[in-house]
Amino acid sequence: MARKFKILTGFACICLMLFWCVVPAAFSDKYISASKLKVTQKTRSTVQSTSTQAGSRGRWTEIRLEFDTKVKWVDELTVRYFALVEDVKGQDILYGDITYLNVPSGKAHISSLFVHPATMAKYGKIISVHCEIWAQGKLRDVADIPSKPAKKWWEMKPPIKGQMVPKFYTPYSLDREYDGLAVKVE
Repeated sequence: MARKFKILTGFACICLMLFWCVVPAAFSDKYISASKLKVTQKTRSTVQSTSTQAGSRGRWTEIRLEFDTKVKWVDELTVRYFALVEDVKGQDILYGDITYLNVPSGKAHISSLFVHPATMAKYGKIISVHCEIWAQGKLRDVADIPSKPAKKWWEMKPPIKGQMVPKFYTPYSLDREYDGLAVKVE
C-alpha cells in the first residue's frame, strides 16, 4: 500500500509540475510581448528609381516594432500601426497593419511598415505612434511613442488607411536585416 501511495504521489507531482510550467505559458495573455518601438528616417542613395512621382527619392519613414513570442508557434499574428501626424493644417492619423503566419517562438521578431516620402510631405511629421499586437482575436500587447500617452488619440477620429506599406513595397525590399517572418497575402 505504501508503495502505491509513493507511485501515485510521484505521478501527481509530475502532473502538477507540467500543469504549472506548461499550461500557463500556453494560455497566458502575455505570450506575445512588445519589446521595442522606434521611428526612423531612411535615405537610400544606392536605389535607382525610374519613378517620376514627386518625393519618390526622398526619405522613407520606417515604423519598426520588435516583439517576443513565448509559445512554440503563433498561427496568425497581426500588428496594427497608428501614426499621429501633424502639419500646419492640423493633425491626422495614418493607419496600416500587417499579418504574419506561423510565427515561431523567439525574441526580437521584427515587424515594420513604411511611409512614402510623398505621404510624409503631404501629412507632415509623425508626433506619436501606437502599435497593437493581435493574436487569436485578442489584443496581446501595445507599444507607444511616447510611452504611456495621456489620451487614446488613435481612437479620436477615423484613420487614413493605405498610407503605410510593408517593406516589400519600398526600395528596402532586398535588405537582409529582417528575420523574414511569413507575411499573409490576401
